[in-house]
Amino acid sequence: MKRDSIMILTIPGPYTRWVVRELSGRVSIAGILIEECGSKDPREVSFQSRVIRRVRALLRSPVEKPEEEARRIFRQLKDEALERFSARVGGGAKGWPEGIPRCVTGDPNDEESLSWCRKIEPDLVLVLGASILKPAFLRIPSMMTMNAHPSLLPDFRGQFAEFWQVYFDRTDRSGITIHEVDQGVDTGDILLQRPLDLPERTDPFEIQARCALLLPDALEETLVLIRNGKLQPRPQGRSAGRCFRARDLKAEHVVELLRKLGRLPVEAGASVPEGAGTLSQSSDSPIRSSCTLKEGGIVSHER
Repeated sequence: MKRDSIMILTIPGPYTRWVVRELSGRVSIAGILIEECGSKDPREVSFQSRVIRRVRALLRSPVEKPEEEARRIFRQLKDEALERFSARVGGGAKGWPEGIPRCVTGDPNDEESLSWCRKIEPDLVLVLGASILKPAFLRIPSMMTMNAHPSLLPDFRGQFAEFWQVYFDRTDRSGITIHEVDQGVDTGDILLQRPLDLPERTDPFEIQARCALLLPDALEETLVLIRNGKLQPRPQGRSAGRCFRARDLKAEHVVELLRKLGRLPVEAGASVPEGAGTLSQSSDSPIRSSCTLKEGGIVSHER
């Protein structure tokens, strides 16, 4: 694989910027395509901001507890996780690495974005959060497009994976999966997986931050395996796991999760569900989604 053959598709945010900066010091990156998802403020497409906006919409009711308190607590959890992350990496969020061609787009599948990507001539595209990629985009790299998803696939495909891991008491499935991108939603062959070692009562934002810390090493290891011809892709089996859509997340799930974490009091007569709620994590037929969690959504193909 020639030297300048890796392109990154990502969304803006403190975690993705850090991951790209770290990776740029280890491998040669030919270009960075940044999807802003039509947001006026690029920061608003980060995983944290999207979850916060979703919670605000869900809990847009008269200003009464627990709804108003839930909004406040979610923002507090987001801020606390980012502060801990910044302390771990030795400072706050920095900009994109210098000297690498960048293109900002509202849609990586539009013709302008596709034309820019073709000029890069990538062998590999690394996805760190983006919309569903159409066949025209997936045909551009000569080798493959691969995505970083914040769960141990096939469990917790789709959106808000970190939230559902905590909600269903399945943080044993928290971690990073590097997988090939196909026409499904987080269904491509698994290339590499790394689990997370988490403390008790971990919240979704802490999971997302810890996934970001794993990503540079996981991505570099995957690239080394590819270059050495030692990569052994493993099919997921599409009937396994569940794909969560944005609309699966309801206000009652947010309140229940915060009660499980001990951040909201349990009201008289109410109970905190053990590991479940009104949704089942297992499903024989994956649900398709229009986007993934993925700063990290890292975290998901946010697709």
